[in-house]
Amino acid sequence: MRNLLLITLLVASTHVLCANEKPTGKFLFQPMLIWATSEVTHQGTGYLLKHENHAYGVTSIHFLDFDAGGLFEAIWLDVHSSKPIAGFRTSAGKPKTTSIQKFEDIQNDFLIMPLEKIPDGCVGIEIEKVAHYSKGHKLWFPNKAEEESIGYTWVEAEIVEDKGHMMTARLLSEVKLQGRSGSPFFSQETGKAIGMLMGGDENEIYLCPTRGIVDSLESNPTPIPLMESITNR
Repeated sequence: MRNLLLITLLVASTHVLCANEKPTGKFLFQPMLIWATSEVTHQGTGYLLKHENHAYGVTSIHFLDFDAGGLFEAIWLDVHSSKPIAGFRTSAGKPKTTSIQKFEDIQNDFLIMPLEKIPDGCVGIEIEKVAHYSKGHKLWFPNKAEEESIGYTWVEAEIVEDKGHMMTARLLSEVKLQGRSGSPFFSQETGKAIGMLMGGDENEIYLCPTRGIVDSLESNPTPIPLMESITNR
């Protein structure tokens, strides 16, 4: 009986440790955007998502040019080698906004693009839908780093305030934010992503909560060509 109890406790302990571990593997990428004008830009950061047995590429929309005549294709490049890893030509529905004009718009600062499967050698992260996070909730941030074969290094952060439509957070180490919009932030309690970097400065950063992404996916959005979804309406 004592041995059975010990085994049960060990299994429970192992489960908790797994939940608290940082995500591992290659999930963070450099978006290369091919526009209808044939212009090619490298903007922001993208990641791979696995949700309800479906695969997606996700990034922010605030740096996208909705006046460029349409986005032909988005390609996720390996941060370290610059090799193409995944390509997208459709989005899961249309973004709810084409620009971020006020703080309330931050909750819609995401673009979801369906993918047939997670590419070999890569992993899809998990996201969660939690109504509210408390001040001081500890986070992990994968800081994009070209010199790392995996494409990032880990930086700790913490939530300052969850306002519902957005979260403010504080990085515990100095990070250059340029080019990192769209990067996910992970809860240290669950190991799942809770938000995406929208912007900010060395004192305070703004996060788009992932609960909006979950809501969008649960509505079963129709795939739409990027040429139609990333353009003027």
